[in-house]
Amino acid sequence: MDERRQGMWDKLCRLDGGTVARLPTDYHGTQLPSNGFRELLQDEGYLEESPEEEGCRQNCPDCA
Repeated sequence: MDERRQGMWDKLCRLDGGTVARLPTDYHGTQLPSNGFRELLQDEGYLEESPEEEGCRQNCPDCA
């Protein structure tokens, strides 16, 4: 990581979690909380899938 990025990282690490979560959303607008981001949170284990989504991801006959 270059010096400029390291400086940003150090500053972000000193901020509270709510501020750190809000900064990317403020910068990217509504692009960040998209379905793709939700899927990433599910894949990483931060959000659980709803029963409907579990079926669809497995391409079951009822959801296809």
